[in-house]
Amino acid sequence: MSIQELEQQLLSLDLAERIRILQLLAQSLTVPRASQPSPSPNELNLTRDRTPGASST
Repeated sequence: MSIQELEQQLLSLDLAERIRILQLLAQSLTVPRASQPSPSPNELNLTRDRTPGASST
């Protein structure tokens, strides 16, 4: 099936069906936290705990 054929089929679905497909696609792109590899020492830690309302300076 070509991309154009797939696009036509998707556009023929009602809104609820298209939303469900988007949800499934989003879920397939996320990796469960338990299966994520441990960060290496060279990676930045972007998940630091911050106090709500604290300035970033």
